[in-house]
Amino acid sequence: MFAKGYPEKGQVKIGECIAFGISIDSRHNKAWELAEMLLFTDALAKHGLQKNVTSVFYDSGSATCQFTVAPHIEAFSLEDEQIKDIALQTLSQFEWHGGIEHGDTMRNRNFP
Repeated sequence: MFAKGYPEKGQVKIGECIAFGISIDSRHNKAWELAEMLLFTDALAKHGLQKNVTSVFYDSGSATCQFTVAPHIEAFSLEDEQIKDIALQTLSQFEWHGGIEHGDTMRNRNFP
């Protein structure tokens, strides 16, 4: 699908990256993971929810995004559900209250 030599890991060297006050990181620094995390943090900020998520991490091995909700957000509260709705729109796969959720981004993106 990709040209010979296309790197599977280390595509982006981000060091410490903070978007809208939220720390974002990827295990293998894949470009599409960074793109999804940036879309997620951007959408949170557009809805005024960026202070409700403290960090976002993409586990490249499992292709699953994990994010930490601020301690003042109660599970299944209005803000919690708003964060989930944004994740469903911007993240392909993410952990949510002990389970795995799948977003609808696959049909809307051109990432591998």
